[in-house]
Amino acid sequence: METLDAKLKVIDPLRPNRSHCYRRIMLTNSVNLHLDVNPLKPKGFPEMSFSGPEKIVGHLESILQKNCKQWDEEKSLLDNLESVLESQFLEKGDEVMDEGNDSMNCIVCLTHELGNNTPGRRCECGAQYHNQCLYELFLSEFSTNVKRSVDCPMCGMELKILVIPD
Repeated sequence: METLDAKLKVIDPLRPNRSHCYRRIMLTNSVNLHLDVNPLKPKGFPEMSFSGPEKIVGHLESILQKNCKQWDEEKSLLDNLESVLESQFLEKGDEVMDEGNDSMNCIVCLTHELGNNTPGRRCECGAQYHNQCLYELFLSEFSTNVKRSVDCPMCGMELKILVIPD
């Protein structure tokens, strides 16, 4: 897991440590991999699921199903993931490709549309947010937050709360 944390765009947990057996990893602007590793068998095949646009997720799920028997416990977790999913992962320093705002999911709620709203705020790291989700993130940190801002879950950059909804 340390290799994943060091190399990849890990979205959750924000500050991973050895006690965290899960990771949410950004594959593209709009697709995330949810990974749960069994601590009793850390090199075994982990539980995996995807979030993002249905068409892309369906394609990734079919690739995973087709290749899951190729998992090799002698290989590293990252090597196995790249092999089984037939793709390279975004690394921490990689520029996030703009797939067009229409396909971009909010990093907080993992959806594109929230009611009739699409993500309207963008961090310098490429993460996008619904204003309402940023506000709810602000409220969840309210007891310790006196600066009217939240930190981006992707990169830690300070995001000012522009408009507080009624």
